[in-house]
This record gives sequence, structure tokens and C-alpha cells, in this order.
Amino acid sequence: MYYEEVAQVEIVSPRGVRILIDVHEPKNLPQQPTADGVVLTTHLHSDHSLARFAVEFPGQQLRAAEGSIALKDVQIRGIAASHTALPPDGPTGSNYIFIMDIGGLRIVHLGDTEQEALTAEQVAAIGRTDVAIAEFWVEPKGRFYRIMDQRKPLLIVATHLGVGAPERAKEKWSSYWSGAQPLILSTGRLPRETSVVFLGYLADAFGELLKAPEWRTR
Repeated sequence: MYYEEVAQVEIVSPRGVRILIDVHEPKNLPQQPTADGVVLTTHLHSDHSLARFAVEFPGQQLRAAEGSIALKDVQIRGIAASHTALPPDGPTGSNYIFIMDIGGLRIVHLGDTEQEALTAEQVAAIGRTDVAIAEFWVEPKGRFYRIMDQRKPLLIVATHLGVGAPERAKEKWSSYWSGAQPLILSTGRLPRETSVVFLGYLADAFGELLKAPEWRTR
């Protein structure tokens, strides 16, 4: 997994399928997109979406929409969510959650879901969550923590960080940082209880701030 700032993430499956999520800075991609890849867009705000990139992308995509994609060792499903505190009204969302089964892991990218909690239907659709990729603001008892408690992922990849978020995270979960790209994930490398890992250009600063161990030294 590569974290390329804001909520832009790239996941490469064991069989080489590249899944590009919320691409807004194509220059951060380690290589050019190809027709055997996938693009997922959780919503159309400019820090999560680039229309030109979507139009030119040669492979399959779900662009702020429900649907499913199956490709080699990857299964993807998009479900409606909300970018506000209210749940989605029917099948149309203002944000979409992507559920990805890859290499024995279930990875869930929540985009900018700002619901106060997941609905029962969303919880059922998401099911087991090994890795959650989610925006992380300062809410010691707010929606972010509530949603994580609903799914209890083994690892949280923090995106869209707000000021003070790392300190709040350490109060609730074990914290790690990783300066290495890509972050290698597998069933045998995940922690046994919910933990959070900080990636990107500020990862080492967060690690120093929190006195947190580096992920690869676990």
C-alpha cells in the first residue's frame, strides 16, 4: 500500500492489480496507470478527485457510485454513504465506501464519511474489517471513533489528518509510523488489536511526537 497524501491511496494486490483511490495528484503515483488497473473515487471534491484523470484512465473505475468490480485476485464493492452527519437517502450517496477483498484481507476505504455512525445496512455490507482507511480529525468521542468501534479493524491507516489527531489516537489505540513505501500488509503482519499507522511525509514527525515504534520494526 502507498499513501500519497490527503486520501489518495494505492493498493497493489499479490497478483499485481493496482487499485488507485481518490486520486487528486497523479504526479504522486509511483508509475503511470494501465488498463489492467482500477480507479475508485469516494466523492467528487477536488482533494479526492481529478476529472481529467478519470476521463483519461484506461481501466475500470467506480466514480462516486455503487457497483462492483472483480479482477484477478481483487473483489471490490462500492456502497453509498454520506459526507454529512446524516445517513444516505436511499442508494444515492454524497460519499461512497469501498470494500475490497485482496490477498485474504478485507480493506475498507471510507473516504470522507461524516455520518455520526454507520447504518445497520452499511455494517452488514462491510462485515469483517481487517484494515480501515479513514479520514482522521480531532474528535475524542466523535464519529470517527464511533465508526471504528463499530467495525473494530485490526489496523487503521490514517488519512486527511487534522491537527491534534495523532495525540488523540494514542489515547485509544497503539500507534505506529512508517516511512517506508510501500507499506507491506498481510494477514500475518497485522496487530491483534486495533492499532493506527501514520504514513506519508509527516510519518516520522508523528512517530517522534508520539514516541511510537516504526511499523517495520514490530
